[in-house]
Amino acid sequence: MPNTPAAHIEYPRPEFVGRDDELLSFTEAARRAGITSGALANWRRRHDDFPEVAKLVHFGPKRAQKFIPVDEFAAFVARQREGRPRRYTGRRRDSAEVASEQLRYYTARLETLEAREAALLALHTETGRASDAAKLANTREALATARAREVEAVDRLTALIF
Repeated sequence: MPNTPAAHIEYPRPEFVGRDDELLSFTEAARRAGITSGALANWRRRHDDFPEVAKLVHFGPKRAQKFIPVDEFAAFVARQREGRPRRYTGRRRDSAEVASEQLRYYTARLETLEAREAALLALHTETGRASDAAKLANTREALATARAREVEAVDRLTALIF
C-alpha cells in the first residue's frame, strides 16, 4: 500500500489551537444553515463580515478543508436572515388552480409516455433486444406512476369543486 502523506494542519487564527470542538467545517456549516456548499462559498466571497477561517487541514498543494468558529458562523447566519421573510410572499394560488395544473401536467405526461410505450413495443417486437425490453419496462413503470398521480389530481380537483 503506497504511503500517503499526512495532512498538514494550519491555524490562521492561533487562538483556536486546541479548540477544535468550537469549529465547524464548511460542509457542516452549510448543512446547519440549510444551504449548499456553493451558497456558502458565495457568502464567503460576497460578505466582508463572513467569519475568518480559523483552521486549515491541507491534503495536498491545492486541497484544504476549512474550519470556522461555530459562534461566529451562527451570528453571521442570524444577520443574513434578519428582516427577511421566512415564507413565500408571492401570489398565493388557490388549491383548485394548483390541482388543475397538476391534472393538465399528468394528462400530458401520460400522452407522452403512452406514445413512448407504443414506439418501444414496436421496436422490441422488431428487434427483440434486451435493452429495448428494459426501456419498455421502465416506461410502463413511469406510466403506472403517472396514471396514479392523474387519478389523485382528479380526486383532489373534484373534492375542491364539489
